[in-house]
Amino acid sequence: MASSFRNQDFGTVQKTIQQWLKYPVVWSGLASIGVHGVLFSLLPFLNATALRDNPPDIQRSVDLVELTPEEQQRLPDFPDEVPIDLPPLAQSPSQNPPATPQRSPSEQLIARNQELRQLYAYNPEGTSNEAFRETGTSWLLAAREELGNDWNDEVEQNLDPDNVVKLEGSYPKAACSRRPNDVMMGVLVDGDGKIVQESLPPAILQSSGYGIFNQLALEALSAHEFEAKGKTLPYYVQVTFNPSEACPAGTTPQQPEQAQEAPAS
Repeated sequence: MASSFRNQDFGTVQKTIQQWLKYPVVWSGLASIGVHGVLFSLLPFLNATALRDNPPDIQRSVDLVELTPEEQQRLPDFPDEVPIDLPPLAQSPSQNPPATPQRSPSEQLIARNQELRQLYAYNPEGTSNEAFRETGTSWLLAAREELGNDWNDEVEQNLDPDNVVKLEGSYPKAACSRRPNDVMMGVLVDGDGKIVQESLPPAILQSSGYGIFNQLALEALSAHEFEAKGKTLPYYVQVTFNPSEACPAGTTPQQPEQAQEAPAS
């Protein structure tokens, strides 16, 4: 009885297995179980020493492959240097210089026109003989203080009206319709014939009436070579402007009467 039961059970199981084997899913499951079983049985034989002595071949040298000219021509062209736009480095407030206002071209042109107007516009301040005496006296006192004990009769003789240094300044064509006065200046010259600039720079004692002619007078003074006399001496310098060569016929202005006289020393 028991034997017939076992045969019937075996037959039933066998039929069931045969039915299962008809489906691909069953075959995949059996294959997975078999592979995992093999790996599980081999794990004891894979010791740490074998893995240490034979590390995985992750990094290895690769043989250099040289491309033929035809293959190189098929490569895309890339620029040698690719520009990279990096953001500016952040600076602390103390490192940022104060921002200077940027003027537009029109604002710069307006500012330049205003500057030219001031240079070529007539300004009567400092043109009178009275202003000349006041400014000249102030400069004379400053020159005496600068020379100190070196001030003597010889220095005072150098300031005689007959010893005034007379120069001629260039006449700009743009100012041919102007009628400037002569420019009278006071200047200290050291023993080497160099104009003193720092302690007592040259001073305009009587203005021409125009900023442009005052600038040209200072340029004429800078270009003049004084005689080296071995000691510092004060000078009066008079700069006149002759428009006859610079200005076309019919536009030559008439020079106003000059009544300049050097202040008493």
